[in-house]
Amino acid sequence: MKISKKHVLFSILILTSLLFLTVAIALAGEELTVRGLLVKIDDKNQRITVEDKNNVKTEIVFEDEQAFSKIKKYKIEIMDKVSVRYVIKNKTNIGKKIRSLRGC
Repeated sequence: MKISKKHVLFSILILTSLLFLTVAIALAGEELTVRGLLVKIDDKNQRITVEDKNNVKTEIVFEDEQAFSKIKKYKIEIMDKVSVRYVIKNKTNIGKKIRSLRGC
C-alpha cells in the first residue's frame, strides 16, 4: 500500500492540531479551592488572605471587581469562614468566586 504526500501532510496537520489543543488546555489552568478563615482584606488592591485549617495562608487577588464586591454584598468579614475558588496565573492566585461558610 502506497502512502501519498497528501495523506502524510494531513496526518501531520492533525497531530499538530492535537498538540496545540493539549498545550492550550494545560495553560488554561486548573481551578483550585481554599477553605478557611478570612484573615485579611485589602480593598485598595482587591486582595484577600485566607488561612486554612493547617495554618497555611493563601493570598488571592481578584481581577474581577464584581467578584470582589461579593465580600461587601454578603457582609463577609475578617475571621469569617470562606471558600474561595481561584486559578494560578503567572504565579499569582487569581480569585474567581468567594462565598461565606457562615453556619456551615
